[in-house]
Amino acid sequence: MTVRDWIRKTTDSLTSGLELEREEARQEARIILEEVCGWSWADQLRLANCELDAYALMELDKILDRRLKHEPFTAIFDSAYFYGRKFRLQAATLAPRPETELLVEWALEILDQANRSLISPLRLAELCAGSGAPGLSLLAELKQQAKPAKLLLLDLSAQALDAAKANAEELGLAEDCRFEEADLFPRQAEEFDIILVNPPYIPTADLDQLMPEVKDYDPRLALDGGTDGLDFYRRLAAGIRPYLATGAALLMEHGAGQRQAICEIFKTASEESNPYISYRDDYAGWDRLIAVSYPV
Repeated sequence: MTVRDWIRKTTDSLTSGLELEREEARQEARIILEEVCGWSWADQLRLANCELDAYALMELDKILDRRLKHEPFTAIFDSAYFYGRKFRLQAATLAPRPETELLVEWALEILDQANRSLISPLRLAELCAGSGAPGLSLLAELKQQAKPAKLLLLDLSAQALDAAKANAEELGLAEDCRFEEADLFPRQAEEFDIILVNPPYIPTADLDQLMPEVKDYDPRLALDGGTDGLDFYRRLAAGIRPYLATGAALLMEHGAGQRQAICEIFKTASEESNPYISYRDDYAGWDRLIAVSYPV
């Protein structure tokens, strides 16, 4: 079987088996070839008429069988690309989504605008860090801009922190990182210039209705946001203020339709200070991000 024949056969299987659009199925077929054989998409075009050997076909079909059972590539390959970098994943880490990259973009904008008034090195934190993809991406981007920064990665799961540590090492960022196993907030009082968090925000009753690729492979701990999906935002609103430096911002991802409720949670959480709240949609037009800062 040639490379072209295998792509055609696999595209057919994924289109019917997973009910994908044909172009999406073809892209998935090419991803499998790239991961198993190490061929870029340009290589695949160049080698389209080459015969695949028996061993390659066996390995390719193993991956295809797993994908047809709704296992996501992030679980099959234990990795995901985020903000142009490859991150290692494991069972305790949520696979990062493309829309979460907006957290990094917005944080970079905020830091660029406020850089003159912030302490150097910049003090960054990611809560509910998991693999550390957003926090480490932000740190890496700042490093490329020659802006000194230190990052705290915090998670309740020791296994998730192991993945974050491995990613920091692989990206050459470990010397600028600290890792803390804790429940949402740092154990000791300290202030940060930017805090990123993508907390669990799926209502408990909705978990079993999620796509198989999510409900069967992403850790429930990283998905379950309580009865209405807002438990973690209530905790953040009640406890985040001491960790934000003057002029600092808390940037949060949230689910569609949750924006107004989260804004109200933060507005009513403190009688002493009225937070400044801004928000952004994702590229699909869904409400997705909220930034909170507090007056001096």
